[in-house]
Amino acid sequence: MGRGVLSTGDGWTGWRLGEWRAFVWGNPPPNDTWRARLRDRLLDRCLFLDTLAMDEEQMDAFARRILSQRPTLLFGHAHSLNLFARFWRRGPIRIPGSRRC
Repeated sequence: MGRGVLSTGDGWTGWRLGEWRAFVWGNPPPNDTWRARLRDRLLDRCLFLDTLAMDEEQMDAFARRILSQRPTLLFGHAHSLNLFARFWRRGPIRIPGSRRC
């Protein structure tokens, strides 16, 4: 699936190009070239919680990055999102409100 199709689908959620997105997803894509890092920083602006290595420390760091970056979109598998939501609800970090589309 192309980037245009994905961006259009994400746009239906209220996300716009250049806004941060957070993914609770296994095996995040590597940013191993300067071009990929630049694109991620300026356009894609993605935060990843790797579900293949998801533990309390990783979830805490991800929650703090969500608070600092304020992503418009949170995306992931239902089970992984549920685990992260349960972690966040029982932790000391306050959950911010959502933005309406």
